[in-house]
Amino acid sequence: RRGRGTACLPPSPIQGHAVPLPHHILSPSLSPSLFAAPSVFSDSISGLHVIRDLHLELYQQMRAASPGDPAMGMEGTSGQVDMQTQLYHTLAQSPSLKTFCETGFGAGHSTLNWLASNPDSRVLAFDLGELKGADVGEAYVKAKFPGR
Repeated sequence: RRGRGTACLPPSPIQGHAVPLPHHILSPSLSPSLFAAPSVFSDSISGLHVIRDLHLELYQQMRAASPGDPAMGMEGTSGQVDMQTQLYHTLAQSPSLKTFCETGFGAGHSTLNWLASNPDSRVLAFDLGELKGADVGEAYVKAKFPGR
């Protein structure tokens, strides 16, 4: 069940394509036209460099934790799909969205995006914790955004 100010999203969009989000999952203050085409993100991309820097630093933390395993924590992340990163960044900036519920924390890439894009946001993430590096990602996110 979603409460006011909570975003729960469908599976990842495909890079370079419009993102078909059902109207019923959008906050009333978000316009469905926001998701019509990739070019609509041009005004909100200014903060994406911060997210990319966080993803790079997380990747470096993963490498340091397991230098012999190049796949550690990189099973497939939202940071690998530009359109998804841009979408999450744009959604998180909505003043009506404060809590993000995420099924599948993985290594924390999406969580970093939600938290870095909105200083008032918090994330509730659910995960089995089976991905190698989930503990590294969790520690990194908690250090960067304590209490959120």
